[in-house]
Amino acid sequence: MEITTHMNGDVAVVALQGPSTVDDRATEFRDTIRTLIDKGQTQIVVKCLELPLLDSAAIGEFVQAYKLAQAHGGVIKLVLSGSRCCPFCSGLFKLLTVFDTYDTEAEAIASFGYDKA
Repeated sequence: MEITTHMNGDVAVVALQGPSTVDDRATEFRDTIRTLIDKGQTQIVVKCLELPLLDSAAIGEFVQAYKLAQAHGGVIKLVLSGSRCCPFCSGLFKLLTVFDTYDTEAEAIASFGYDKA
């Protein structure tokens, strides 16, 4: 899994690409979230549009990152494709019960109350 970050106004955007499995860098995702929070970035959007696979260990990392952000007054929102139907779906449905999800980065950023994304 590749992880990149950028700022869109006051919102930190974390883009994930490639499969995320227990043997992969799933824990690096939580470390990325921790680094953003340590820098005072508490409004975070995670783009998951290019994640073809998400195993149970990676789902656990997403939930831990969510708890970490929440403990510091932060919010993590996900950008997911609503039409996705593949092995990713089983993990996706579990995440939908925890995270607010949006179809685009612009929609997710606007949900924080920003006009421009």
